[in-house]
Amino acid sequence: MSQFETLTFESITVANVNHQNLKADEVFAEVGIHLDPKPKATVKASLQIHAKASLKAKVDTGAQGNILPLRLYRAMYPCKIDLKGNPKKGATKHSNTILTAYGGSKLHHHGTVTIDCEFKGKRSAAQFYVTDTQGPAIIGLPTLIDLNLVKFNCAILKQVLHSNTLWSTTRTPEQPPLTTRTPERPPVPKPIKSKEDLIDQYPNCFNGIGKFEGEYHITTDPSVPPVIHPPRRVPISLKDDIKKELDEMVANGIITKINEGEPTRWVNSLVYKRKQNGRLRLCLDPKDLNTAILREHHAIPTLEEILPKLHKAKFFSIVDAKCGYWNVVLDEESSYLATFNSPFGRYRFKRMPFGLNMSQDIFQAKIDQTFEGCRGVVGIADDIVISSTTEEEHDQNLRSMMSRCQDTGLRLNPDKCHIKQEKIKFYGLICGPEGIQPDPDKVSALKQMAPPTNSKELQTFLGLATYMAPFIPNLSHHTASLRQLLKKESKFAWDASQQDVFDRIKNLISEEVTLTYFDPEKETVLQ
Repeated sequence: MSQFETLTFESITVANVNHQNLKADEVFAEVGIHLDPKPKATVKASLQIHAKASLKAKVDTGAQGNILPLRLYRAMYPCKIDLKGNPKKGATKHSNTILTAYGGSKLHHHGTVTIDCEFKGKRSAAQFYVTDTQGPAIIGLPTLIDLNLVKFNCAILKQVLHSNTLWSTTRTPEQPPLTTRTPERPPVPKPIKSKEDLIDQYPNCFNGIGKFEGEYHITTDPSVPPVIHPPRRVPISLKDDIKKELDEMVANGIITKINEGEPTRWVNSLVYKRKQNGRLRLCLDPKDLNTAILREHHAIPTLEEILPKLHKAKFFSIVDAKCGYWNVVLDEESSYLATFNSPFGRYRFKRMPFGLNMSQDIFQAKIDQTFEGCRGVVGIADDIVISSTTEEEHDQNLRSMMSRCQDTGLRLNPDKCHIKQEKIKFYGLICGPEGIQPDPDKVSALKQMAPPTNSKELQTFLGLATYMAPFIPNLSHHTASLRQLLKKESKFAWDASQQDVFDRIKNLISEEVTLTYFDPEKETVLQ
């Protein structure tokens, strides 16, 4: 047996051990697995998309096939996805193969796709099963062998099974004796009591700016001519702040400077807004570009759809997706569409900017895909709510949500995380076990509004009142006379009757009102 080379691992983690009562004369084969000295979980692949990309995949020698999660397939082949988010008919090859996960559960798949993979010059046309799983892509044993990621060296050893101890009766001089030990139990997860606990257990989810896998391509109407906007004049007092933000965005990979003399067909303007923390927010003003974009529409969840899912919940958490749209990477062609002028030259967005007419649709689609099937997790835009009926279940839901963030590259804002609360603020509402209440800040803002002096101020008042409509009985009846003043043929005239209605509406709203969540199991009465 000396012709076989004996290989060792620095460490092996045992996930599970099953004991079987076998005959004492059984013959076992000991398989030594040799990995690259510096094993990598990233396999370089020439993917069949618009640009060469790399596929980060988990190396799994126990898998007999390759797995490509549906969310990654969507990112790699956006043109092959139907309206329901599944591969279009004919996009994947039908397969009758039954996939079984660890533990015996069956995995649903959408057929196979062939991807030309390359690793250190070795190529393989690998077949991937497109599955509904949420983890990373998986490279199985056959492809690992094809790519020379794994090499086998086998030695046949006669083993004797006695009690629960396994040892070797024959071995080569180079082979150390086999020993056994009781596998350690996996550590019990620490409870999550606060934001600090969450950050301590998932630090990577709070570092830097996130990045969803894949790149997004903006499709435009070629019949719409490009527009180039000159740089807008800005106050001298803002220039230093603008330059500071531009430099930081370049450093973070959000934008990049365009060289002098490099032509660009589209040049948009930039708008600046002072945030509550005193810093500037730089946003694209793509009013002309938006007319050329062939928008992808995605259904944005409404509060009426979200709130019933909080029914019976007693524990609540809310987290914020850091930098929102910037988690979406643009391909190079789309990046040049998002070029803008500034007092310091031209730049182009490498991430999805605020202002594009499809930014909200694309980001919401990414959020929906990320947390699809994640129990107790709902989200609108960058606000993600986690709810449960028990504390233990809440920890499970939180961990599931954080695992999705780790898998997809989404990053969270630690300053806007509120963990395991009795009540949370969510889109102008206070959500708790008993139901929903109006946000006291919104109530205060409505009650403190001065009587309007023109149509624009009246529209502002009615807009806020309409947002509070669920808490103001018969609001449309009360506002009928005020809405008459907004008609084109009406002259704005504020008298005692309008003032009386104005005061009555403000008196009707109260932060003490609590509305229960819609319960589909109970009888519904329409009024």
